[in-house]
Amino acid sequence: MTRNESVTDLVPTENRHNKKAGMPAFEPTDWHREVVRRAAGFGLPHDYICQCIVNPRTGQPIARDTLEKHFRTELDHGKNFANHMVINTLFEKAVNGDTTAGIWWTKTQCGWRETQQVEVSNKFDHMSEKGTH
Repeated sequence: MTRNESVTDLVPTENRHNKKAGMPAFEPTDWHREVVRRAAGFGLPHDYICQCIVNPRTGQPIARDTLEKHFRTELDHGKNFANHMVINTLFEKAVNGDTTAGIWWTKTQCGWRETQQVEVSNKFDHMSEKGTH
């Protein structure tokens, strides 16, 4: 290296902007995103979700940091999406005549409840305090 050359001049151009040389970064597909979104919606632990996604370059499940880096949105919103799907299905059943779904909906969303009024009487209320023995 001469006095006017810097260390970066010796690094090949294609590697100057990559902090790590070697294997390319994991690239998630739409299918990967759907698997993670559903798994997060089911409430599966992140370590289990990692086992569901195999990196095609390595043939190994992805690491937890890879999951959290590339699938943050799916992890954060998977449960909301799952709830939406279930609620939508329940609603469709209720409005299309499913009595059980309709009853459940009215109880949880309309505040309806089943009540029973029980009348309790004491057969001795009509007796005087002295009573008859």
